Amino acid sequence: FAILFIDLDHFKIINDSLGHQFGDRVLKLVAQRLLSCLRLADMLSRLGGDEFVLYLHGCDEARAASVAQRILREMLRPFLLDGLGFSVQCSIGVAQYPTHGHTLDELIMQADTAMYRVKERGRGHYSFYQPQMNSGLLSRMKLEHAMRQALEHGRMAVYFQPQVHIGSNRIMGAEALLRWNDPEFGVVSPGVFIPMAEESGYIVTLGAWVLEQSIREAVRWSIQGLPLKVSVNVSALEFRQPDFVERLQVLLLRHGLPSHLLELELTESILLQDAQEMAAR
Repeated sequence: FAILFIDLDHFKIINDSLGHQFGDRVLKLVAQRLLSCLRLADMLSRLGGDEFVLYLHGCDEARAASVAQRILREMLRPFLLDGLGFSVQCSIGVAQYPTHGHTLDELIMQADTAMYRVKERGRGHYSFYQPQMNSGLLSRMKLEHAMRQALEHGRMAVYFQPQVHIGSNRIMGAEALLRWNDPEFGVVSPGVFIPMAEESGYIVTLGAWVLEQSIREAVRWSIQGLPLKVSVNVSALEFRQPDFVERLQVLLLRHGLPSHLLELELTESILLQDAQEMAAR
């Protein structure tokens, strides 16, 4: 038999924008559509939230792949509820008995691992479990743990990249860049650890630290007669913190930096979420 672990992509958007009651009704529609892909001998379970597990009886890898592909096609068809049309995409991980495990818990865990790999690679597809996936998750877990220790042990630093006016060749400002050099992992690319920090929520801690280091440095430049505007990236999660503006004001006052010497760089996605509240902030 085969176990399919199904997770609905970005389902939180439906709950947040249309409410949990609407979301629950959507889950029922999704369940009906999943059932339409199964035979009587198969079984559909809702594991919790927007996660479903399928048991496919007497099923080899070829049939499991065929069912996964059919589910992805079915989910692409628009849903309609209360006159509102919308789409729900999913990611699927597949584990095969007895190849990938001998207990139900083990197989669900392996299918979940395979689904997670799909999420990492762009969502909306399916993947069979492979043993090397676990080693990848283990190294990610170690990397995330090391990231959470890095600030405390002085392994992260803020570098400042000059912003130069091409016409006059004068330095107009500087952009703060966070860098991490780890004794075990070496120089870790921001392209690796920043998404990890955002996903885990640790970006709020990192962002607050970078902001304070940048303000301190800008004050030091001013004292030396070089009042340069420092530019700092602020993540969407950090910007949404209720006390963000208050903390920023405290930092500027504590270190004595005029506010016009600090520039916050925000991603466009911030303005697409809770637009009025974000604009007010």
